[in-house]
Amino acid sequence: MAKTERLMKLIGLIRNRNVVSVAEMSEACGVSQRTIYRYLNTLTRMDIPLTALEGGGVQMTDETAADSGLTSEDMEILSFCLQNNPLARYDYFAHRLDRIQDSIGLSNTPKASLLETGTTTTEKTSNERESRLLEQFAVAKAQSHRLTVHTASGGLSNETVIPRSIKIDQSGVRLVVETEGKTRREINLNDVVRLNVMAEVTR
Repeated sequence: MAKTERLMKLIGLIRNRNVVSVAEMSEACGVSQRTIYRYLNTLTRMDIPLTALEGGGVQMTDETAADSGLTSEDMEILSFCLQNNPLARYDYFAHRLDRIQDSIGLSNTPKASLLETGTTTTEKTSNERESRLLEQFAVAKAQSHRLTVHTASGGLSNETVIPRSIKIDQSGVRLVVETEGKTRREINLNDVVRLNVMAEVTR
């Protein structure tokens, strides 16, 4: 677990339990109590209002919502958006969206009463092939690796490209890549047969 993830986990832990001991935070994050104190100092420098209690406990002060600018309705809307994100259909992103909700204390937030969807966007309508392709693309992007895209239509099959982003709109999911000639191309996920990740790193 990276430091940023631990900091987010601490925020969610303190918000959900109100009062948390340093020992509990240490166990939850898998680090020493000395490290927890350093993390708490970091959170304080980030203007997150924490109060140290007798006996080593920590609680978030009442000004938290006001200082963050987020009301309970804002939190409900944020939770709704995470739960209904189109990428939640794909395992690679579903796990990360769930982790984000847990980290910032949204896992128990009720669905926003102001919002509803006409369709269940989080249904697992994607297949394993699509999930695997998206994971390969995302990892290649994160690790700055080039790749080749093999499509059913035959476009770009022998060309090495740079993964740039995943684009989602009403027409579906598309992989955005950049060719050697600096031309950006959008490839419909349904047209992708396979991706080959290259050892070559992008500059």
